[in-house]
Amino acid sequence: MQGTGSEPYDVVIKLKPLSDAEWDKAASTMASKAVFAARLLGGEMPQNIEEAFSESGLSLFPSKGRDLKTDCSCPDWSNPCKHIAAVYYLLAEQFDCDPFLIFKLRGRSKEQIMEAMRKMRSAEAVEEADGISRSSQDAREQFKPLEECLDCYWRGGGELDLLEINPRAPDVKGAVLERLGPSPFYIAGVNLAALLSKAYEKAGKAALQRATGETESKEMQ
Repeated sequence: MQGTGSEPYDVVIKLKPLSDAEWDKAASTMASKAVFAARLLGGEMPQNIEEAFSESGLSLFPSKGRDLKTDCSCPDWSNPCKHIAAVYYLLAEQFDCDPFLIFKLRGRSKEQIMEAMRKMRSAEAVEEADGISRSSQDAREQFKPLEECLDCYWRGGGELDLLEINPRAPDVKGAVLERLGPSPFYIAGVNLAALLSKAYEKAGKAALQRATGETESKEMQ
């Protein structure tokens, strides 16, 4: 950092990195939340990212004095001095350009976090599929064969009265596609994921309008 002297001062800012176990814990928490996962895997930093770390008993941003160490070679005895403060401002500008820089300063790159979350989400999907398969098997064992209940097949049970459907727009557009990342296929130079995203958005809007009766009301007007 160049001061008033002829030689620039050396400014050092050290941020304590999180351990591998701490990062795994934080990544697991982020991967378990659909909104966090969709935004992060889509290359977007959630504004409330600190909540995921707090829930894991951690802090992404330095919260203790020992988490952040600064030093400057200038003769000023105060810490932070004006040179360190100037570097803070420069860092803030870099964070605005690339919010994922805070991950790197804490010991993991954006790519490492996204890869870890993809693996965790994939593992969760496999576990969910196994659970559904077991539930289906249990259901088949509990209920009568179809040929034994053909006379009442189309009769609704009392459980239908308890069913509540509240359709609404998703919190994150194209969450599934964001989780999967770019497709290896292109059509006319456009990535397949981008084309599917537009199709999904139109289909979702049409389904929501149909479910809420909005289309019918517009036609009546």
